[in-house]
Amino acid sequence: MFTTSPHCFNAIKNDYATLAADQKVPFQVKHYTQVLAGLIEGGQLAFSKEFPKTVTYHDPCYLGKHNQVFDEPRLVLKNIPGLKLIEMDRSREKSLCCEGGGGRMWLEGRILRFAWRSCG
Repeated sequence: MFTTSPHCFNAIKNDYATLAADQKVPFQVKHYTQVLAGLIEGGQLAFSKEFPKTVTYHDPCYLGKHNQVFDEPRLVLKNIPGLKLIEMDRSREKSLCCEGGGGRMWLEGRILRFAWRSCG
């Protein structure tokens, strides 16, 4: 199974596994960056259009910190012609994280009002 969401990747790969008797999902779960990286490394995918931009990559918590997927997204970016990837000081294992699962968007009531005030 391929996912585009780091949260779905983590949930299907790890959380759903806890529901199975053997603690494993009966199929392989990959984030789309892992699929693209594999195609690039296997010579099956190459980018041809120049993209002359300088970019950075923020490691999603549920892809990086929780599942140690750091290299594949960078490999994809580094294979785009003209693109220059720069690393932030807080990247990979040190990436900044809200620790709230999607920016705490599902909180309600008083805690939510406090969270929104704290952000301003």
